[in-house]
Amino acid sequence: MKLSKNFKKLIIVGIVILLLLPFYLAAQDEAKEEEKSPYEFTIDYEVARTPVKNQAKTGTCWCFSTISFLESELLRMGKGEFDLSEMFVVRHTYPHKAENYIRLHGKTTYGQGGQHHDVIDQIKRHGIVPEDVYPGMEIEEKKHHHEEMAAVLRAVLNGVLKAGKRHLTPNWIDAFQAVLDTYLGTPPIDFIYNNKKYTPQTFAEDYLKLNLDDYIELTSYTHHPFYEKFRLEIPDNWTYSSDYYNIPISDLEKIIDHALKKGYSVAWDGDVSEKDFSSRKTGYAVVPRYTGT
Repeated sequence: MKLSKNFKKLIIVGIVILLLLPFYLAAQDEAKEEEKSPYEFTIDYEVARTPVKNQAKTGTCWCFSTISFLESELLRMGKGEFDLSEMFVVRHTYPHKAENYIRLHGKTTYGQGGQHHDVIDQIKRHGIVPEDVYPGMEIEEKKHHHEEMAAVLRAVLNGVLKAGKRHLTPNWIDAFQAVLDTYLGTPPIDFIYNNKKYTPQTFAEDYLKLNLDDYIELTSYTHHPFYEKFRLEIPDNWTYSSDYYNIPISDLEKIIDHALKKGYSVAWDGDVSEKDFSSRKTGYAVVPRYTGT
């Protein structure tokens, strides 16, 4: 039987593929071994929590994490499961951050980042609402996308700074608020929950009854005295809060362990731009042990 040249070529190609396949599979196995995490985790304490919410394409992790913390607190206090609106807090945070930016002539941090105390501050000022009352997606998107909004807001502020060198009107903040309303929606003045009317303030104070003064911020830095409060010198502390209580790292670890053991949740501020944090590959941060070299 005589085979055509094309058929012979196909046979040769097939043989080559079969010969290379084991090497390809072996390379895949090696890659999987390399991707395998050197760390193994066990659950020592498990605290009641609500489902994880997707911050999607936003820089508002500080708000999502703190709202999750407060939702855990409500569960711990026996008040039931709530889904609170992160974007209601974000919507009210931006104007305060913008006023700070303009007053300091742009010589300060302005962006999507923040700290846990920003959430506490805004709830004290403006209250809070359930997620379905204010989802913060005005054009009915399925996920949050803040890149365009953030760019427009920054353009407004930079334009105000440039024009305001000679004359600054009070109207700029109205224009800034209008951009927020366009993208996130106008915050509600009141709403109905369980057949009763609430304002955001009365919902926080009368219905949820969270005592926001119960929560403190702890940190551990060696360039400040221990067991005293100080202002944390990082860009995202744009309110210049001086309420960070500084303690030794060993005490901080003991406090966190004790809180978790007793059923309390913990909200943790961290810098996601650090090289030892990986959200895509591992999903956790690693602090290398300091060797003194």
